[in-house]
Amino acid sequence: MDYNVTYCNEKDFVSLTVTGELNPIIIKIPLKKAAGLLLENRCSRLLSDLRGTFSNSTIVQTYHLPDVFEEVGFQRHLSQAIIVSVLYDKIAFAETVCTNRSWKFKVFTDPAFAKNWLFTGNENL
Repeated sequence: MDYNVTYCNEKDFVSLTVTGELNPIIIKIPLKKAAGLLLENRCSRLLSDLRGTFSNSTIVQTYHLPDVFEEVGFQRHLSQAIIVSVLYDKIAFAETVCTNRSWKFKVFTDPAFAKNWLFTGNENL
């Protein structure tokens, strides 16, 4: 897995791009780095581009994704827009689990829609 985490001062968001395999153990590394940038910049928006990834996570591991967010230091006021190439069952399940556990987490296949949701207050969860 490769990743890049940056803070965009102009639009006040953290951008995370991940390629390769996603699993709950190794994803913690880039998520911790993103959490650090979010806190350092008092930022509450994360745009994650996962279009170059594949996942071997189980449904149980996906169910515990909100626990991973807490473990890496994400704050509850964080809005997360996730970009994927295909809206597959596990990522849709992840969105449901996160939403049910009061995380602002929305999955998109169109980067423009993801950015629009992230930058316009995301009232329409």
